[in-house]
Amino acid sequence: MKERACMSLTVFAMLELSTVHISLETNQMLEKDTLSLPFFAKSDMNMQYGWFISVPYDDEDWLPDDLQRIMNLAKEKNFKWVMLDCEGARSEHLPVFGW
Repeated sequence: MKERACMSLTVFAMLELSTVHISLETNQMLEKDTLSLPFFAKSDMNMQYGWFISVPYDDEDWLPDDLQRIMNLAKEKNFKWVMLDCEGARSEHLPVFGW
């Protein structure tokens, strides 16, 4: 019988939240790529509707308050990534911005 090579896979859980939890200003900072942390636009057919953001290892005091709150929540739950989606879950523990 032929043996198969065993592959070690890593799986990360991701916190999904609505984009209503970031301000228009924070969204614009992401659009202009002025934040020093890894992130990617979530888009389909040239329509952007959210973000994938890496949770920083250290405390990042320079982040906007809204994004800092999200990162703190993600760290509390041991998430490595946050997905902000226009149809994502809303948290009663985070502020909501109407933009």
